[in-house]
Formats: sequence, structure tokens, C-alpha cells
Amino acid sequence: MIIPSILEDNLESFQKRIEQVKGFVKKVHIDVLDNTLSPFQTVLVKDIANLKIDIDSELHLMVQSPSGYIEDIKKINPSRVIIHKEIENFEEESELFSDFEVYVGVDLHSSLPDSLDNKFSGILLMSVEIGKSGQEFDPLVFGKIKKAVEFSPNIEVDGGINEHNIGVCKSFGANDFAIHTAIYGKENIGEAIKNLDQI
Repeated sequence: MIIPSILEDNLESFQKRIEQVKGFVKKVHIDVLDNTLSPFQTVLVKDIANLKIDIDSELHLMVQSPSGYIEDIKKINPSRVIIHKEIENFEEESELFSDFEVYVGVDLHSSLPDSLDNKFSGILLMSVEIGKSGQEFDPLVFGKIKKAVEFSPNIEVDGGINEHNIGVCKSFGANDFAIHTAIYGKENIGEAIKNLDQI
């Protein structure tokens, strides 16, 4: 599935990104950073919770303490939450999200988990450094995809995905793709999404 990735630091841009892709996709990928896991900050979860988002979403929580936002996350009601294995209290934090479908997030330079607990329904693999959109895809993730499918059939790749590398990711077993620049950087967004989906 093609999932447009939204990484914005103000609500006006955030809402614009959603409007640009509605009608072309079933879900959006909302990046959340609060300066704790990476030195960047996006729109705050509490601000998103006050918006009317009339499209399915997944929340990519690139933060040290996801549970600190759990009440606002419940208001947003995403179909999927991604929690990074690099956070300090990963097991305890992820236990608190049992009401959601939870994916394990794995940073570009982190190793895969040794196994996947049944409370996790999939794995998200970063193919760029956490923090900024527009980065170049790192082929290091190809090997991780091949390894990750041993743990789960549900593999999402996030970062630098475009028409040149999405086919290879699919061939290794990835099935969901969080994409920013190769969608929002195109003049015809609907056509860009369609083309990526058909590769």
C-alpha cells in the first residue's frame, strides 16, 4: 500500500498535506517527533487530536515516551501505531498500546529484534535517518527487509522511497510504503501515487 507520509511543523501545512492526497489513498502516515528521539519537532499530537481528520491514519511515534500522548492518540484513533525499539522502555511502553495495531519501528542503523512478540503485527524499517523528509534512500534496508520477513509478513518501509527503489523493496517482501517527496514533490500527486502503486 502507498501511504503518503506527513512530516510538518505547523498545522496549516499538515492539513494541506492531507487535503492533497484525499481521494487518492486509503491512509496517511503521520510522523510525530518531539525532540526526544531526534532533534526535530513536528506538529504536536495534542494539536492533531483537535482536528477532524476524515481519513484513516497511522501514527509513527518517533518519541521516547509514546505513552505520554496516549489520551490524545485515542482521540485521533489511528488504525496503526508505530513505536521504535530504540526507546528506553520499549517493552513497557508498547504494552500500553494493546488497543491498537502496533508495528515495531527500526531505525536505519539499528538491528532487527531477535524475535517478534505477538502483540506486534508488523515491522517498519527506516530507510533514511530519523528526522527530515527529502533524504536519499539507503540500500542498507534491502538486507533488513529480507531478514524481517522471517518474523512477519507485514513490512513497511519509510524514507526515500521512489519509482527507482520501490520495486526492489516489493520483491524482497515489503508491502507498505510511507512516501513523502516522491508524492508531494510531484506536480500531479494523483498520478504519482498511481504510478508508484503500479510498479
